[in-house]
Amino acid sequence: MNLTQASSPYRAPAAPDPAPNWRTFAACTQPGSDPELWYSTAEPAIEEARAYCRSCPVLADCLRDAMVLEGKSSKDNRYGVRGTYTPGERAALYRKSATVRAYVASG
Repeated sequence: MNLTQASSPYRAPAAPDPAPNWRTFAACTQPGSDPELWYSTAEPAIEEARAYCRSCPVLADCLRDAMVLEGKSSKDNRYGVRGTYTPGERAALYRKSATVRAYVASG
């Protein structure tokens, strides 16, 4: 009998489920939210997206993620409302804040 034919009562344990990502809890990923809302440039849609963001339990994680991913990018290379900030507002926040720049640089 070769090893491929042998059956063994021993099995490798199943891999544990990964820890939930913060995005799992984001208000914008919940049923009923419109993904297009966060990428609109129309002021009413931006305000509606901000309202979702303000009620989000992971708002700070979202903004931190956006700032790290976008880094020194210009506002033209930033997309969507993240953590209540528009692309232009996040670009300005990055330029103004030495703390944010240091955090992003630390990786």
